[in-house]
Amino acid sequence: MPRRQRRARLPRLRALRPLVAATALLATLGAMPAAAAADPVAYTEEVRVAAGAWINETETTFSDLTLQVYYISTSLSGYGKNHTKIPQVKLYYVHKETDPATNTVLRTEYEGFVGNDASAKFTFDTTLSGAKATIDVPLSGYQCIDSGPAGMVPEEPCVDLEPVTVTLDLAWTGVGEVFTFTDGVSIKDIPGFKFHSKLRGSQRNAVLTGSVAGGGLDLAQGDPDMAFLLTGSYREETVAP
Repeated sequence: MPRRQRRARLPRLRALRPLVAATALLATLGAMPAAAAADPVAYTEEVRVAAGAWINETETTFSDLTLQVYYISTSLSGYGKNHTKIPQVKLYYVHKETDPATNTVLRTEYEGFVGNDASAKFTFDTTLSGAKATIDVPLSGYQCIDSGPAGMVPEEPCVDLEPVTVTLDLAWTGVGEVFTFTDGVSIKDIPGFKFHSKLRGSQRNAVLTGSVAGGGLDLAQGDPDMAFLLTGSYREETVAP
């Protein structure tokens, strides 16, 4: 069976959400009388992301590993800038196996997050030429019997798995064209209320090599189906009564 293909998923920057929030605000502000303009409230966010995904499928098995390694810095007017050089990691893995004799489906899932490990190593070239990461990622997981013949699916079909730690040891090499993207929202036709936002960034495909393994697990099997490097920045400014 051919391996399933999918489109690259971009990190969900804050800039993808403000229009919904602004629309909700407008429903309230539209009926309010004009007021004196207040000092603007500004929020900014910057990210550096290296990401990858591996998908493997056979007649009886399916596995999917997706991960992101990133730096993020934020600032809010009046509160200064929150920036750390400690990288963060999000990892998700699922494996499904079907017993052809009984059609019983056994599903195993792991999730991992790293957010405050001073020993984590992540280098990222902002020209999108490459990145490297060596990071231990603690995982929690569970195993479920999703389906099967009558009597083979227990009343409690899922059990927790013992925690395990994998070492993410990966290198990204940027290849091909660098794509840039911009987006924004501007609302200024309501008395006393203004909202502006802008998103901009650059992304490049990458060759990804290395391993995600440990504790008896080897999660990154074969060549990645998707890998990219991304830099992005977002700024929003609000003036309201």
